Amino acid sequence: MNKHKKYDMLLAKAKNMNLVILLRYKGMTLWEISPNAYPPNNDRTKAFICHPKHQEACLKCLNHRPIQTRKGDDEWSDTELVGEWNPEEWYMSENYESRITPA
Repeated sequence: MNKHKKYDMLLAKAKNMNLVILLRYKGMTLWEISPNAYPPNNDRTKAFICHPKHQEACLKCLNHRPIQTRKGDDEWSDTELVGEWNPEEWYMSENYESRITPA
């Protein structure tokens, strides 16, 4: 039996209600912060979940603005959101910092 394609996101949100949900509705070009407590479980809306400290950077990156991340005292590095959502990525971690790339 196949699992729901948003299963991992739904499970992550259920485990931590402080996570932020970002949405892009079908027919829209920009992502926005969800007014809802849970990710949508339909195919008309794309969803992305992140740790609250990465909300601004993730939203900007999803809307095609350059961002940077770093872990600890490492150098800032240019970052993109590629591939499928993954609960092990930087955007789910308190150990990373994120920012919009300075001009």
